[in-house]
Amino acid sequence: MKTLIFLLIVGISSNLAAAIVPQQSIETITNHSSIVFEGTVTGKKSLKIRGDFFTDVTFEISDLLKGQHKAKTVTLRYLGGFVDGFGSGVSGMKMPDLNEHGIYFVADVNRLYAHPLTGWGQGHFILKDNGLEYNVENSLGSAVVGVEEGGMLKQELSNKRQAATYNAFTARGIEASDDDSAAGMTSEVFKTNIRSIMEK
Repeated sequence: MKTLIFLLIVGISSNLAAAIVPQQSIETITNHSSIVFEGTVTGKKSLKIRGDFFTDVTFEISDLLKGQHKAKTVTLRYLGGFVDGFGSGVSGMKMPDLNEHGIYFVADVNRLYAHPLTGWGQGHFILKDNGLEYNVENSLGSAVVGVEEGGMLKQELSNKRQAATYNAFTARGIEASDDDSAAGMTSEVFKTNIRSIMEK
């Protein structure tokens, strides 16, 4: 049986991690990412380093939307993993699945974080092949049906009236459908929206 060890992150038990990730606007997620790319997960490997468990996720890059990265692949390290039946996990962290195709917003390829994507799941989008094109889903598998810009200003105004909201999976400005039968916007339309944000 696998032994699950919950770790401490910034002094707070990791099973509360999802509740303490501030929801950010899609503009902030984009602007604070060192690279943004479309790619496919080609490998996952868990390892233990000086008593801590990690998982390396390797991606093959098919389209680099932002930043500079000369290699065709990139490996991102996540906190948590299992080796020989023992390991650790962080509640609220969803790692990409093997063979998953998606768009990923990476905080900094040269630094290690508990979660390598900007805003955790807020910077993780899954692309589903419908046979003709790809439809976009958020990290939880809900169809992304719209991208609304201006979330940064709206949050600034909102913060004057109430405390910041917390959401580890969906950025502000990303409209995710609750309808399981809904089809997300196409990847090309989504990428056009992201490129538009970068141009401002």
